[in-house]
Amino acid sequence: METLKKPIGRPPKPASEKLEQRSIRLTAAQWAKVDAAGLSALRMLINHWRVK
Repeated sequence: METLKKPIGRPPKPASEKLEQRSIRLTAAQWAKVDAAGLSALRMLINHWRVK
């Protein structure tokens, strides 16, 4: 009799939800604003941003 193995770890996310790690240089004042507002606020601002 064969037993089914449970998958180990978290299931993979779809490509549209995967996050890519990159580096950005900001001044101390800009980082303070990001820290105060939070990462979710920064992501929301970027999502609403219209490139000219």
